Amino acid sequence: MTGFVFSTGETGTYSLNADCTGTATIDLNVPVPVGSKGVIKLMLVVTNRGHAIHTVVAELTSPGDTKPSLVTTSSDAWKIGYDHDHE
Repeated sequence: MTGFVFSTGETGTYSLNADCTGTATIDLNVPVPVGSKGVIKLMLVVTNRGHAIHTVVAELTSPGDTKPSLVTTSSDAWKIGYDHDHE
């Protein structure tokens, strides 16, 4: 498990398996009087020798809620630029 922090205050952890699948949890840290401060749980796959990541939101608890909502969201991201390790 590896931790991370976004510049906008969100924190989280992720883990990546040897087969390039993994999970991540993002804590939104929204100040609310009751309920969750907001949590996004992701399932992910890293491909293209580490240059692409594909994620699916497995669970979303909105700030103030007490249980997760049904979501159907995915995203893809690519590393842009020259990589000295893969010439």
